[in-house]
Amino acid sequence: MRKIRSKLDLSKTLMALVALALPAVMFVTAGGASAATPWNLNGSYEIAFTCTSGCSGTYTHDATISSQDSAGSFNIAGGYPAGGSHTFEWSGTGNVSGNAVTTSVNYSLGADSTHMNMAGNVAPSGTMSGTWTDNYPDGIGSRGGTWATTSGTASTTNTKVVTAANTQGWVFNPDPTNATPYNFTENQYSIGDGSLYVQPIGSTAAHKFIAAKTLGTPVSTFESVAYDFLIAGNGTVADADQFYLNVYTKLAGSTNYYDCRYDYVPATGSATNFTTATFNSTDAPSAIADRPDTFSCPATLSGMPAGSTVDFIALNVGDTSASDTGLAGYFDNVVINAADVATTYDFELTNEPSSKDDCKKHGWMNLTDNEGNPFKNQGQCVSYFNHQLHGHPGHDHGHQSN
Repeated sequence: MRKIRSKLDLSKTLMALVALALPAVMFVTAGGASAATPWNLNGSYEIAFTCTSGCSGTYTHDATISSQDSAGSFNIAGGYPAGGSHTFEWSGTGNVSGNAVTTSVNYSLGADSTHMNMAGNVAPSGTMSGTWTDNYPDGIGSRGGTWATTSGTASTTNTKVVTAANTQGWVFNPDPTNATPYNFTENQYSIGDGSLYVQPIGSTAAHKFIAAKTLGTPVSTFESVAYDFLIAGNGTVADADQFYLNVYTKLAGSTNYYDCRYDYVPATGSATNFTTATFNSTDAPSAIADRPDTFSCPATLSGMPAGSTVDFIALNVGDTSASDTGLAGYFDNVVINAADVATTYDFELTNEPSSKDDCKKHGWMNLTDNEGNPFKNQGQCVSYFNHQLHGHPGHDHGHQSN
């Protein structure tokens, strides 16, 4: 693995269940069109299944939900018993629409032929519950009961569209001396219609790309960061470690640039499809930068003392060495989970109004036309909506910055 180096001084510009198995889990949505959801289900859960028809008893599985996208689709995997050596294991996909959740899971261990349907909803508290039926054993049985999450909660979502006109607080290339050009584009994307493209890094060793976001979030409420990346340019799958994350923390009352920096490196990547890198505050980082003082940084971000804050995070491409020359790539779908709220940053070339109301109450300040140009005022935004076709251009008018 390459040594992670972030030597640019950003402060200058930022500062199943047993034989019952309850084997394949499916949360089923009540019929109708798919609705937007306020929920982010990514996380770890324990689900208690209680048998009331054709069986008896309560059986608790663990489950991990990951990679939820803007349409509410996600991956899920887990098994029984919760927290122990699994007798049953399964994996599958699902969707959350409004407050209703659907998941289809197939077992790979313990009850290969059984499928279970679940109908459930997310409560305002983020817990989930409902009813289930399955065809255990051997795909010909008939059982049923209730289910409820006993550990883990869904978090609320908040999506912010990042464009050249409205960066939503992101700072790109904070050190212009060693910057790498970038632009917003519709050539690739993991959510929405666009992404941020980091152009090929030049031959100067110090050149790299940094996207920094100030947070000031208490470490005690900080949960995770996830981001999608796609390797491009002359990069290969071996360059996944060039698309890494820095989390800068401060102790309570500190005036230092940072006190502990936690570095996280993706284990895998792709030059064909977007890869989601997810790092939790309890995960062991790839490296820790500790200042030369009397305080020793704890082994994990979550171990920082009470009152500590996550001052800012930085997404990086390049390791400030000649090995990254020609490397390029894309970022999209950055999700920051804190205080049970998931904030999604969707990088887009444009953010056009979908109605005249979008332009009101200063909404025009966050919107663009179909070439990514910001509006000068509310009237221009409304006029654009009234008179322009709302197709996206077939080529890239992206904003470029050196």
